[in-house]
Amino acid sequence: MSPHTLSYVRRADVVFTAVTEENKDQSKVTLLKEVIARGGNIVWFPLEDEYDVLIRFVGPFFGFVAVMHWIGDTSEIPKGSDVVQWSLR
Repeated sequence: MSPHTLSYVRRADVVFTAVTEENKDQSKVTLLKEVIARGGNIVWFPLEDEYDVLIRFVGPFFGFVAVMHWIGDTSEIPKGSDVVQWSLR
């Protein structure tokens, strides 16, 4: 959970994260508990601590999969170069 996203996470209705209650950074754990306490939802995916891997792959991959699963039918999501135009809508 990037420090740059924390203000957005505080307001989010749904948070996709690998951070669990066992995380070493208690500020992240507290933030997620605050989101849950106000009725927000947390969607967890692996791998929480991927810091010993040169290229962090597992976490971002499963994060993407979790989002795709949560939104359901992805037939509306464009492929290839159309992605940029779609994301600007």
